[in-house]
Amino acid sequence: MNALDSYAPTEDWTRRTRTPTVIGRKKAVSRVVAPAALRVIVVSLFLPEELSFTLLGLRLTVTRLILLVLTPILLMRVGRMLGTGRYRFVLSDLFVPLAGLWMIIGPSNVVGIEAASNHGGPIALEFCIGYMATRVLLSEHGQALSFAGLLCCGIAIVGLLGTLDVLTNEHFLRHLAGRITGYVTPSVSQGDDHRLGLLRAMSTLDHPILFGIACAIGLLIVASVPIPKRKFAILGCTVGALLSLSSAPVQGIVVGFGLLLYDRLFSATQLRWACLIASAAAGMVILLTLVDAPLDFVFRYFIFDPETGWFRILIWQVDVQALMQSPWVGLGFEFLEDYQLPATVDSVWLESALTFGIPGSVLIALSIIGATSLPTNGLHVHLTTAESKLGTILGIVIFLIVFWGFTVHFWGAVWILIALLTGVRAHLGELGRIGVGQRMRPRVI
Repeated sequence: MNALDSYAPTEDWTRRTRTPTVIGRKKAVSRVVAPAALRVIVVSLFLPEELSFTLLGLRLTVTRLILLVLTPILLMRVGRMLGTGRYRFVLSDLFVPLAGLWMIIGPSNVVGIEAASNHGGPIALEFCIGYMATRVLLSEHGQALSFAGLLCCGIAIVGLLGTLDVLTNEHFLRHLAGRITGYVTPSVSQGDDHRLGLLRAMSTLDHPILFGIACAIGLLIVASVPIPKRKFAILGCTVGALLSLSSAPVQGIVVGFGLLLYDRLFSATQLRWACLIASAAAGMVILLTLVDAPLDFVFRYFIFDPETGWFRILIWQVDVQALMQSPWVGLGFEFLEDYQLPATVDSVWLESALTFGIPGSVLIALSIIGATSLPTNGLHVHLTTAESKLGTILGIVIFLIVFWGFTVHFWGAVWILIALLTGVRAHLGELGRIGVGQRMRPRVI
């Protein structure tokens, strides 16, 4: 049996929703594929940055160019979707455009509108249009699962290609692409990064940590949802996560599988996630109350290399002091030399606050978390079992992204990946709220 056959909405859907509706008798959902535009994005997403090019004075990756071309199409599709009556509001639909606007408005108060557009525009493009791509183009049952399967297989290939870095003791594919185009990115030219006597692999991505996190995300998804080539995807994602030699991916995998186990053990408890969130909040309050330096405690006991933990503490101490000089609109894009800050900021939340101000960082976080505002499980959620599982694991991945964000700065392929997955989770929340008779026929771009 084709693995995608399990996507078909059959009696299981009817049973869980307790309605007598028969869903599309023997409809060939197994033949449903993700829209062509999303398939192209997946292929381009993992190309080395050295294959980027300059257009009108701006350096564009292939994915950025695709998102730029898709922008007017997606905007028209949004208007069409709002007019169909099938639209269901998800909180991320509000916060994502607000975050994109603030990425321009905030820095423009510091560096001017032209510089803000040149530097903040590409970041906003990747985040907002990446979100809209999956949020708008996915419309039919089975498409999200098809997209997730393709994405996981792509990550698995990238993960296995990471072995070339270890075998050759260089970032092989990045260097090869650089020799072809003559463009070398700073992340590759800074030198080798070894641990345990091995070069930390990063395959075609921008940093070993980002490479490991992408593979961890792929592993969690493929372990939760039936997709074609599942064993291959599990192998490739596992190899990549381990070869990154980073603590963040390993911690994410352990926590992710722990949350999946928790969900399965307490599946009969309706408020299981609310109870877990309340327990986690209570634990944080206790940590803040009993430990004099909570960040010190976290970085000391939950970081692979203690030295990186101490460096992150220094980053937070110095950068927060600088941020307080301009908390609302940030410091702009060239703040490292002016404010004598460390060369890197290993936190997407702190980096975003420094660049766009605290409101910008908060809006980005609310955009990602807001995608989970509609449930993907429950008696009145019109999703297949596989789609509900995908919604659950994406909720867990979103939690991990927020958690990782305190010690990792996301950019490049992983930044776009986060936007795409946020859009998928919002799409599933909406799809679960739409009556069966209201489903749209797929439109493939």
